[in-house]
Amino acid sequence: MSGRFNSVFNDYMSHVNADREEAVLFLANIIAEKERDLIRSKMDSGPHFGAMEHMFLGINIRNALRGAGFFYDAHTMDYIWYYWLKDAVSLPDEKVVLTGNIKTRISRYREFMEKERKRQANLSTKYKWVSEKVLVTSMTLLAVILFIISLILHWVG
Repeated sequence: MSGRFNSVFNDYMSHVNADREEAVLFLANIIAEKERDLIRSKMDSGPHFGAMEHMFLGINIRNALRGAGFFYDAHTMDYIWYYWLKDAVSLPDEKVVLTGNIKTRISRYREFMEKERKRQANLSTKYKWVSEKVLVTSMTLLAVILFIISLILHWVG
């Protein structure tokens, strides 16, 4: 059983490693040169960049990779995003080329981001409507309670 697991795991990691070069090139193409320089300097300034940016920049990088078609489990993505980003921002400008595969990945990524923006807008509208309805219901309930209290006070007093 352990041997089969190791074989499946090794096959999976071989697939991830085979995608590395294309993923790094994809990231280098979608991140503007100035941003690459800024990220590289922040990475070089301290050893805690990956941990500090895991929930901010890391989420954006993981989503970009998923949007471009690099699908891995969450644990793998948590592990690889930093190293692939580091390779991407360290890539010399002359090696940041736009191949046909990268163009396809960028197109897929843009479609993914547009769908995500629409989904977020729909959720925002939905939750805004729900919160307004809750507010109106709460205010109505408060008014009814105050009316009942005033009736009780009128009968008692």
